This record gives sequence, structure tokens and C-alpha cells, in this order.
Amino acid sequence: MTASTSHRPLPQASRLRRGTLVAAALSLSLVFGVGLGTGSARAEDSTGFDQVLNSNDAKNDRSGAPSGSNLVALKTDAATAVAKRQRVLDRLSNELSDASVDCGANAELTTTIADSSVVLNEIAGRIAAATDMKVAKAAASELFPATRVFALVLPQVQVSLICASTVAQTLQLQARISAGTLALDPIRSTIEAQAALAQGTVAAGAALKSVPSLGPAATGTAQLVPDRGDPVVAAANAAALNAARTPVRAADAALVAAERSVREFERLAELAKKRAVKTTKVKKPVK
Repeated sequence: MTASTSHRPLPQASRLRRGTLVAAALSLSLVFGVGLGTGSARAEDSTGFDQVLNSNDAKNDRSGAPSGSNLVALKTDAATAVAKRQRVLDRLSNELSDASVDCGANAELTTTIADSSVVLNEIAGRIAAATDMKVAKAAASELFPATRVFALVLPQVQVSLICASTVAQTLQLQARISAGTLALDPIRSTIEAQAALAQGTVAAGAALKSVPSLGPAATGTAQLVPDRGDPVVAAANAAALNAARTPVRAADAALVAAERSVREFERLAELAKKRAVKTTKVKKPVK
């Protein structure tokens, strides 16, 4: 994946700062209890995405519903569930608006988040207004299937954020190669500089090109909609999210390899510069 990919920078975000993107991913890990590993130049550890898909919140989202032994308890449980999910939606919305790169899914995901919030509040209102336990239970049974905040919206947004981070990190690695190449220009003719340049333009360049684009995964998963209790749709959503693991893991591994290759280029470049300085030192005349 190169800088010529079709990913669209967001307004006022032409500066691809990996720190901002990683901070966004880390804030997700703090909110959702997910450990997202971050290397010096790599996508968020793919195991973080795995943990989101398999978290207790996601499992509860798929199988549970607000409950209570009486009407008051049911309403309390539902209000707690709604508040928890609304906090998640608010955070996801902020993460998307702060992302420096749009992999093509941010607008759709932002709409999904807004729609989920509306649905949550509508159902919560019906539960709160219910005077009959049967009516309240019926409304409560709709709450999770109608939104699937943890089982669907969270992983959808995470794929998009990982995509953004991957693009930013790839461009940063490219910038490091460009800076190193420019620094070697004055000593380009030396054997050491030639070896370093070969590593940077050939080996590291090839490693960067091998980083897969996560744009298709981001846009593909963004199109998924809550199953609303339909088992066929639920199964299809789960399959699509699980399929996204493959490119996420591939991007993670490719960035690790690319970072290693760029570091080797920088090591060889530093040696070339030191060698050049050493061989050009002027010896002081002996008195």
C-alpha cells in the first residue's frame, strides 16, 4: 500500500500523525477493556480486534437482554445497558471524527452510530414508560438485536480505525526512507551508501508495497446492519466480521516486516555516514 491509495484525508488532516491514531486506538482499549498492542510502526495488534469480537460485552450483546425480577429491576437494568452503550457510541463517534484518514467508511459509520443512538433512546423510552412487565420485557428484548453496539458497531469502527492507522504508519515509513535517502545524497558514490540505498529503495520499498490495503475490509464491514433478531442476518454479520480478521492480521504482520526493513536501512545509512566522516578527516600536519 502506497501513498497513492484511494484513502481520503479528512479536512484539516493532511498531517498524518501516528501518535494521534494510536492514541485513538488506545482510548478504545481503555474504554472497552481491550488490549491493543502498538509497535513503533505497526497497525494495532490484530489480537486486539480478535478480543473485541470475542469480548464478554459482545457475547452478551448477541445472547442477552436487560432483565429483572420485577418491573423496577428490569427498567434499572435496561437504563444501565443503554447508558453503557451510549458511552461507547459517543466515544466511537469522537474517534472517527479525530481520525486523520478516511478509508471510505467513516461517513457511513458515523450515520450508523447516530442511528443506533436514536434506536437505543426510543426503545429505552418505551421501557421506562411501561407499566406492565410483559410490555417492558417485549421492548427490552428488542434493545440489543436492534443495535448490536458491542457485537457489530464497535468492530466495524475498529476496522476503519486500524485501516487509518495502517495508512498513516505506511506513509511515515516512506517518509523515513525519503529522509534517509536525502541525507545520503552527498556520499551517494561510496560503497557503503550504495548498500544502504539498495536496502532503502529495494528491500524496504518492497516491504512497504506488501502492506495490504484495509480499505475493502473497512467499507465492507461498514455496510453490515443490526440483525434485529434475524438469525440469518446475525450469522452473516458474524461471518463478515470474522473474515475481516485475515486482512487485519496480514496488515499487522506486513507493517512489522516493513518497520524492520526500514530500521535496517537507517542502520546501514548511519554506518555509511560515519564511514564517510572517518575517511574524509584531514590529518593535522606533524610539527
